[in-house]
Amino acid sequence: MRHTAFASKLAVWLMTPLVGMGAPAFLPEPIEVGRNLQMHISVRLSERAPETGLPVTIRSDDPKRLRLALNPETEGQESITLKVGAGMILTPEFWVQAAGDPGPVTYTVSAPGYSSAKGTVTVTPSALLLLGPFRAPSFSTTPRSPGVRITIVSARLNEALEVMEEQYMAKTTELKLRNSDPGAGTLRHATLRIPGGSSQAETEFTPSALGKATLTVEPLPGFSVPTKFSSVTAWVERPGLAITQDLILAKDMEEEGLVYLGEPAPPEGLEVKLSSSDPQRMVLSASEDKLGSGVLILKVPSGQVTARYYLQGLGDSGKITYKAEAPGFRSALAAVTLAKPGVIVAFAPYGPPDEAAVLRKSDLHDTRRFYASLGESRSKPVRLALFTGFIHPVSGRMADITLQRLRAGVSITVELTSSNPAVAKVASPVTIPSGKATMETTLTPLAVGEAIISISQPPGFGKPENATWVPVTVRE
Repeated sequence: MRHTAFASKLAVWLMTPLVGMGAPAFLPEPIEVGRNLQMHISVRLSERAPETGLPVTIRSDDPKRLRLALNPETEGQESITLKVGAGMILTPEFWVQAAGDPGPVTYTVSAPGYSSAKGTVTVTPSALLLLGPFRAPSFSTTPRSPGVRITIVSARLNEALEVMEEQYMAKTTELKLRNSDPGAGTLRHATLRIPGGSSQAETEFTPSALGKATLTVEPLPGFSVPTKFSSVTAWVERPGLAITQDLILAKDMEEEGLVYLGEPAPPEGLEVKLSSSDPQRMVLSASEDKLGSGVLILKVPSGQVTARYYLQGLGDSGKITYKAEAPGFRSALAAVTLAKPGVIVAFAPYGPPDEAAVLRKSDLHDTRRFYASLGESRSKPVRLALFTGFIHPVSGRMADITLQRLRAGVSITVELTSSNPAVAKVASPVTIPSGKATMETTLTPLAVGEAIISISQPPGFGKPENATWVPVTVRE
C-alpha cells in the first residue's frame, strides 16, 4: 500500500516542470499524519542533484510535535541528514512521526547551494481500530467453534473521527482489550503490543458458552475513539444443522444425503435424529443397501462435522419434508419433490444425455444416432447402456443430472427390441439390481442397414420424453 501511494506521487512529481530560475530549491509536499503515528515521504528537488550527490538536512521546527527518522523502526530525532544520489530529483525516503495536539507543524529542508524550504505536516486524530472477521463490527460463532481472529489496526482519522488510512505506529505501544462477557468466550491475549514501524496486532476470541461478548480497546492517551471500528461484538449462539435439500427423488430410487453440523461434535459424539414427514412416501436409511424407516438416528463421531445417510423414495408425486434435530443444535427442515422413475438408453460411449436435454425449453431433435461396423464388432462388442433416475417434473425428460440408483430391495428388468433384427440384434432382457443406476448390454451388427433400438419401461415406471430409443447405422 505504501509503495503504491509513493509511486503515484512520484508520477505527479515527474510530470511537474522543474523550477528553472534562481537558486535550486526544494519542493516539499504537504501531508497528514495521525497523532502518535508515522508516514514515509520524500522531498523533491527543483533540479537534479550534482554528480557528487547532495547532502540534505531535514530539521523539525517543533520537535515536541514532529520528529524525523531514517526508518520506521527507530525513534525519531530533531533532524536527519540524507544523501541524494547524482542526477536524482527526490531525496531518499524518510519518516515523519507526529505527536501532540492536532494541527499543522513544519519542518525545514536545506542543503549547500540550495534555497531552504518548509514542509507542512498536519497532525490529525488517530485511533486503534478493532476488526473482526471480514472487518465486520460483529460476528456469530458457536460454543465449540475454533477461535476467531481479532485484529487491532492503527489508523489516521479526520476531524469527524472517520477512518482515513492505515498508518504505522511511531513507537511501540501496549494496549489492553476489554471483554464484556468472559463467560461467553475468552481472549487468547488481552494485552497486546504494536511495535513501532508496524500497524497491526492480533489475538483470538475463543467461544465457550452461549452469550454476547463486546470487545473494546481500553482508552489510550493520544488516541481517539473512531466513529466506526471501535468495538467488535461476538454472538455465541447455538450451532445449526444443515441437511441435503431441494432434492428431486424418484419412486424406488435413492439419493445420498449429508448432515452438516455448525460445529464439531462433542467428545461423546452427537446423535442426530432425521424424520420423514410421510414415511409412506419417503424413508431414511443409514445404509444404501438397507431399506430405511420414517425415523433415523445418526451418530456423528467426536470432532466430526458430517454424517452420511440415504433418502429412499416410495411415492412418485407431490412434495414432502424431512427434519434434522440434535441436542444443543438448531433444527433443520428440508423439502423433497417426489417424481416418476424412468429408464433411458444410449450408445454406451456417449453416456446419458447432458443436462441441457432437461433444462432447455425447446423440443429435442438430437436422436443420438450411433454407428456400428460389421468388421470391428467381431473383435470389439458394441455396447448399449441403460440408466435409471427420475423423470424431470417440468420437462418430462431425463439426463445425467436426473440419474439415481435403485433403492434397497428393488431391482428391475428392462426389455429391449430392435426394429430390424436382420440388421442389428440386441441382448435382452437386462436386469438392473438395487444400488445401481446403470447397466450395459450388447448389440450385434448382422448386416448393412439401419435399425432402431427401443426399451420398455418396467411396471410402475413412467416414460421419459427422450432417450427411450436410439437409432443405429450398421456399416461394413
